[in-house]
Formats: sequence, structure tokens, C-alpha cells
Amino acid sequence: MENTAQLTEAWKEVLIGKTIDDVSLHMLAEHYIEYEEGRIWISDGGFEIRSGESHFSFCFHDESGNFAFHAQPLSDFMEGFDHYEVDLSESVPYLKIKGTTITNLNVRWSGYEVHDYDGSVQEKIDIPVEFLISLDDGQCIQLATVEFTLSPETAFFTKLDYNIEGNMFVCLGEKMEMME
Repeated sequence: MENTAQLTEAWKEVLIGKTIDDVSLHMLAEHYIEYEEGRIWISDGGFEIRSGESHFSFCFHDESGNFAFHAQPLSDFMEGFDHYEVDLSESVPYLKIKGTTITNLNVRWSGYEVHDYDGSVQEKIDIPVEFLISLDDGQCIQLATVEFTLSPETAFFTKLDYNIEGNMFVCLGEKMEMME
């Protein structure tokens, strides 16, 4: 497997300098969580950035059992799943993102080790848990896999942390800090 630095650089080459024509958010589950007037979503499914003929997708990957990043259309990975597109037309952050240029990509990695019968490490599996895409106007697109807990009183997060087996987290406009 390529190391994390090589993968990060390969993704940067695909993204940096691209102007965003559109983004789309697709859900598999009937219910999802949305916060701050169309800025933050948590569920499953996928998110796609389109720039000209280029596509960059963040979605659940059947083979790995985790969310993954692909330089391919989201439709390639949603085939066979009952899914629907979330209407983003009323989201102010969505409207502001269209037409911006991607200036940077930061990737946060996590993973696990596969151990042999004697306890020695056979393989280390690195999995990206967050993609922070910086835009030329100071905004960002944050895509992550998270686990979360909501307060019953405020219906807001009391816990929001990275988890390779968690839910898809999409945040438009500015980064949301994780909390334990």
C-alpha cells in the first residue's frame, strides 16, 4: 500500500487549482442530521465535488467497509444502493462555494494494526478520517468519518470525534472542531 504522504500528494494533484462547478450530497438513510441552516450534515451516503470533467467523491466504499476518497464520479459507487440527493439550493454555504478555487488539502489519518498469532504486527492499515479542502475565499469543505453524541437538552453535539467506522460528516464554510 502506498504511504499516507504519497496518497495525500496524489489527491492534492487532482484537487488543487480546480474551480468548483458544483457539489452534491447523497444519502442512503431516510433520516439524517442537519445543523446550522444547511452547513453541517451527518449520515451515510456520499459527497461529490465537480470541476469541469473532474469528479472527486467521498463515500462509503463497499470493499473496505469504510468511507473513502475517489477521483471518480459518486454515481460509480452509489450504483445498487437506494439513495437520494439532498437539495442544497437553499444552503447559503453551498451557494458561496460554487465558483471558488481549491487551494489546499489537508488529510488526517487513523488506522489499525493487523497482528499475527504471536502478537507481532503483520500489517498496518492507514485510513483517512478527515479531508479539509481549503478554498480561495477562505472557506473550506470538511469531510470526515465521525462518531457523535447529542445532548437531549440542546440537540447539539456533546461528543464529535473521528472514527473510521463512523458516520459521514460534511461541513461547508468553516471547519468544525472535533470534541471528545
